[in-house]
Amino acid sequence: MAALATAAAGLLAAAPASAATTTLAPTSLTTTAGAIGSGQTVSALAVKDHTGTQDVWNKYVEFTGAYAGYRTYTVPSSVAPSSVTGIQVSANYRGPAPAQQTWTWSLYNWSTSSWTGVGTNAGAPSWGSWKTLTFASPTAASAFVNSSGSVRVQLKAGNSSDAANLDWESLTVTSSGGSTPTPTPTPTPSTGVTLPPANGGFSYQLGGAYTPESGVSVVSRDRLVAPAGSSFYNICYVNLLQTQPDQAGQSTSNPGYGTTQWWKNNHPDLLLRDGSGNLVIDAGWNEAIFDVRTATKRAQLLEIQKPWFDACKASGYQAIEPDNLDVFLRSKNYLTFAQTRDYLKLVIPYVHSIGLAIGHKNTAETGQGYGGIGKTFVDTVSPAQGFDFAIAEECAAYWECASYTSVYGPLVFEIEYTDNNPNRVHNGTTKTSFQAICADDGASRGIILRDRDVVPAGTAGYSYQSC
Repeated sequence: MAALATAAAGLLAAAPASAATTTLAPTSLTTTAGAIGSGQTVSALAVKDHTGTQDVWNKYVEFTGAYAGYRTYTVPSSVAPSSVTGIQVSANYRGPAPAQQTWTWSLYNWSTSSWTGVGTNAGAPSWGSWKTLTFASPTAASAFVNSSGSVRVQLKAGNSSDAANLDWESLTVTSSGGSTPTPTPTPTPSTGVTLPPANGGFSYQLGGAYTPESGVSVVSRDRLVAPAGSSFYNICYVNLLQTQPDQAGQSTSNPGYGTTQWWKNNHPDLLLRDGSGNLVIDAGWNEAIFDVRTATKRAQLLEIQKPWFDACKASGYQAIEPDNLDVFLRSKNYLTFAQTRDYLKLVIPYVHSIGLAIGHKNTAETGQGYGGIGKTFVDTVSPAQGFDFAIAEECAAYWECASYTSVYGPLVFEIEYTDNNPNRVHNGTTKTSFQAICADDGASRGIILRDRDVVPAGTAGYSYQSC
């Protein structure tokens, strides 16, 4: 990320005194022709981590065939679309030279409903080292930002002779008149539920329970673990749309409750399968994915999970943290966002009916996520119903925090991780993502930096910082 910080610093220095610049990572990836590499996701494009001829598969995206598709970027709500004066696209590219296959980057003009080319792979050697490409902003830049703040960047192949790899892509947006904050929304609790304290210290304990750190008032733990105690606001983690992984040495006939084998033994019809009848597995966690493609299966799954929510309530938890809301991205296209959303439309009313709040966990994209609609998507009739607060992982590292705070205000509890804490230019000074978000939001909400495995205090590898 050092190169990104240097480039951003140069842009800041060149911008007029009244202008503001914001560098964004893509929030979603849409393919309209060709394909991307198996298991690769848009999140790989957020970090520039390849140099030379490195080839770490899960840290880039491969675009194959006569490819065409676009990445969507979301401009912070504090930047009015009409104020945008410049849009610069940057990418870390490795692939063929233009003589073999031309790859073209374009921006979508919302006014004319057409694509405007901004650059190609010119200057990149044919499958040599990774090459950083930067494309100048087109004129009338505000035409490329729609009323919701979305910008689309297309990548398109000139022929089908080869493939191209992107390790990183970013958008630097320059706006006139500086950045003006949006009023902070006032959180309104759903009837009968208790919301967490807005600026409560936060402890994320999914790797094992322990005595919370000093200053903590909000604790999240797995549903099979007792809450931290009545002096804390306790959030109950539920793996909502995937199984628990099988346990080493478990019996096939008598496996641990909730594991993949348990579901195979007891509810095999609720596990998602591909066209050959094989289970669809989230390879990153070795967890099978639930099948929520029909109303019948969604209703059946809810009946099995209701006792989970009831147990959270009975043991003293005040809220639910539902995980893997973005499972459709790892379902090999067998699930859609709309199908998982329809399941949440069943889960949330039940959770509220037993007096528990429920958090929006990740998945803040617009269109293929809950960006902008998280509090109202279940029922927009007053009183609206949806998520009550948010738990966001790595929203600073991926430039997504505004997608949460614009909806939930200070009720956004954020976890950044020590192994993905890139540098950026913040008010003219280079800071880590965690330091930058602490400077902006640390006084108003719970933000922490943790080790990736969130292991208990006193365990090797444990790391915890709060703003």
